[in-house]
Amino acid sequence: MKSETNGWGEAMAAATDGNFPQRVLVQTRDGGKSWNEVHLPAPYTSFITSFFLDETTAWVIPGPGAGFETSPTPLIRTTDGGKSWQKFMIPGGTSEITFVDKQNGWAMDVKQKGQDVMDQNLAIFHTTDGGKTWRQMSKAQTGTTNITPGPFPSSGFGDGTFLNPQKGWFVTGSM
Repeated sequence: MKSETNGWGEAMAAATDGNFPQRVLVQTRDGGKSWNEVHLPAPYTSFITSFFLDETTAWVIPGPGAGFETSPTPLIRTTDGGKSWQKFMIPGGTSEITFVDKQNGWAMDVKQKGQDVMDQNLAIFHTTDGGKTWRQMSKAQTGTTNITPGPFPSSGFGDGTFLNPQKGWFVTGSM
């Protein structure tokens, strides 16, 4: 919930074609008494992840997506509660995004082309214009501690959260 009455959510929609259910965005304007689906722009019907900033602003990485993809990741954003959407691209494959305001956000564990699929480089990218453009903040090869440039770690299993554009935390671990 982003206020006492308005909130976003994720739900599973029943598949009508025999495939797996798809994730859909939902919104409430009455404190959760009722929820309405927020339709993504064509050709997107489902998504991998979402981030909700406030009552009207959300970013969505459409899906389904592949685990080892290194091609640019589509990112769509709404600033009017889902009535309209803008499409941007993150330079690499990712399913992890976070934002602190309408302009500043991060894409984490962004897969970059390596020598082979198990030897990919991972990077953290930052946007200062709501997702239109992205600047690489850090890059690391999977399974190493060699991190360049910048102070951000990246090991493949991480989660970032930020207090503001200058201060944040990145939790990393291994399985």
